[in-house]
Amino acid sequence: MTTSAFWTDVAAYSATTLTATALLLVVLATGIRRLVNITFGLLMASVAMWASTAVILRFALWFNTATQQFWMEFSTLGFMLIAPLLLLFSAVYLRTTRRWPYIVTGASLVFIGLFSTLLFRHLVVSNVRLEPSGIVVWDRTTWGLLTSVPLLGSAALALLLFWRDWPQLQEFYLPIAFTVLVVFGLVFSFIHLPFPTLSLVMIVVISLTGYGVLNRQLFNPLRELTRRLEEQVAERTADLEQAAGELETALEHIQRHARHLQTAADVASTVSAIRDVDDLLDQTAHLIAVRFGFQHVGVFLLDDARQHAVLHAVSSEEGQQLTTESHRVAIGADSTVGRAAATGQPLILQASQDTSALGDTDHPPTHSQMALPLQWHGQVVGVLDIRSAQPAAFSDEDVTVLQVVADQLAVGLENARLFAQTQDSLEELSRLYRALTAEAWELFTGAAPELRQREAGRSDSTDAAWEPLFVQARQEGQPVIGNRSEEAGDAAHLLAVPVRLRDVPVGVIGLHRAAEDGEWQPEEIALAAGVAERAALALENARLLEEAQRRAARERLISEVTTRVRQTLDLETVLRTAADEIYRALGLEDVAVQLEAEPVQEPDQDSSR
Repeated sequence: MTTSAFWTDVAAYSATTLTATALLLVVLATGIRRLVNITFGLLMASVAMWASTAVILRFALWFNTATQQFWMEFSTLGFMLIAPLLLLFSAVYLRTTRRWPYIVTGASLVFIGLFSTLLFRHLVVSNVRLEPSGIVVWDRTTWGLLTSVPLLGSAALALLLFWRDWPQLQEFYLPIAFTVLVVFGLVFSFIHLPFPTLSLVMIVVISLTGYGVLNRQLFNPLRELTRRLEEQVAERTADLEQAAGELETALEHIQRHARHLQTAADVASTVSAIRDVDDLLDQTAHLIAVRFGFQHVGVFLLDDARQHAVLHAVSSEEGQQLTTESHRVAIGADSTVGRAAATGQPLILQASQDTSALGDTDHPPTHSQMALPLQWHGQVVGVLDIRSAQPAAFSDEDVTVLQVVADQLAVGLENARLFAQTQDSLEELSRLYRALTAEAWELFTGAAPELRQREAGRSDSTDAAWEPLFVQARQEGQPVIGNRSEEAGDAAHLLAVPVRLRDVPVGVIGLHRAAEDGEWQPEEIALAAGVAERAALALENARLLEEAQRRAARERLISEVTTRVRQTLDLETVLRTAADEIYRALGLEDVAVQLEAEPVQEPDQDSSR
């Protein structure tokens, strides 16, 4: 008999027994309370049980002790336990949340317990013998073949768990070792070769397992703690990155919202500050285009007949030509502007919708368009036309903010219109006031010629020297400087300062000084102008007071005359009293009162019938 194969088997199984026992002790020592260590210890115990009984079996056959059948059945039991315990360890090691691995493991162990009855009754294996080559062989019964199927399924499921979660594993030693164990264990259980196979395979499996446990510290709690910490750090990092992304998105949204609010605030400021309609529309169109990044923004206003919407302002260079040509769109026409003006409702066309209405050759290429009506108290006064080259360019927030901007622009247009009306009314009142003031001063000075000129000090200047200066000062409304030559007398510097009452010239103040006193200085001219302004107010107050006094005297006189006339009811006495009171009040030379009635025309008799 060849003994090399025999002793190779003995040595390999002995080494497997010792290594499995050592791994069992090491793993339990590093974490006896950890479930993964316990399940791995059970797996190593079954391997050690199988390998040790295989060694005893070979010595029993060598010495022919007649116990080889028992040790063969005992070794078979240990080998059968490897498959379900491998499945249990795989489920625990991979921390699977599925329940079926544990159910299959429990069912397999129950099956092995029941199968043990058949096994130790010699119904599974028989005729165990030692071949001349030193290899142990046996005969497998039908029961043995049938009972191998469930165990093969447990082993296959264990490998399936490992290889399915292969990307999550940090170490690949255990999956490779267990794959080799299951595949070659099943193959060499049914195929007998004339040299050691299964024992040598176990040396490879146990070596890989030992390297992973001892060198890589697979079941060390510190390694597990480190791994968990790394996973937690990775999870926290991923959460932080996700939170950072969400914060960045939220920040962009907030910044965009802030820009929109700032745009609305700027439009409101522009609306409140600008009173010219054309300037208001132009600045608003450019502000919306720049802040929102739109390609084209145009503002249409309805004409007086409310038949067309006329383009008044645009932001794009392409649309400037349209404003000069007074581009107009019929209200109710088949266009976004025409429909928005007719319905008073916002109209939005995006690239995903029917964009046939966007094919306007008068504008740049457009993929999105929005028409917002400008309404004041429910009445459409214009349309805000917005276009973009980007598809689906308008978000819900854009629409909301732009509608607010459109409403503010409508308010600004109405304010500008009212302001223009107010300015026209003020200008008309100012012209009327100036005319009345000039007329009142003409009457005032005409009634009192002595008030036309007042003089303080001595002036040698003739009216011919002053007259041109006075005329120029009254016409220009500004102080005028002149000089008197020595031929006309002593040389002097003349200054004519207009007396203006709310831009109405009511007089001129003439000032002169000797030539040796120097020319009039700007501060002196400003002082004279200030005096003239105060003098105008004082003169106006005096005129109004005198006019009020005259009016009061006239009313009092009328009241006295009326009272005396009403003291009697005699017609003759009433006429005489009226003539006397008028004569005395007005200082007349003669008063004649005559009563005369117009003849009453007799009605035509034919027409009265």
